[in-house]
Amino acid sequence: MDRQESTETQDVYGTPIRLTPEGLSYGEEFVAFAEMGDVQPQAHVFWNPGTRLFEVVVLRRSGPDLLIKHLSLHTAERLSEAIIDVLRERCR
Repeated sequence: MDRQESTETQDVYGTPIRLTPEGLSYGEEFVAFAEMGDVQPQAHVFWNPGTRLFEVVVLRRSGPDLLIKHLSLHTAERLSEAIIDVLRERCR
């Protein structure tokens, strides 16, 4: 990843989400890119009918998956795409 700066956004309640050269942070939780995914980089977008918002699930090699909640569709899709792009770059 050639990106020198972080990309920041937030969920609808203002919880910060940062995509940095080292990994992803959601609020106080941080997941390094080395912990994410398996052979195929993945981040899944799901609709939560209870909140009427979207969620992004980031798969980890070990430990619980990271669930990023309370997102608009636009934010969820862009975040998922950014994570997948970064992981693909790291696998090259």
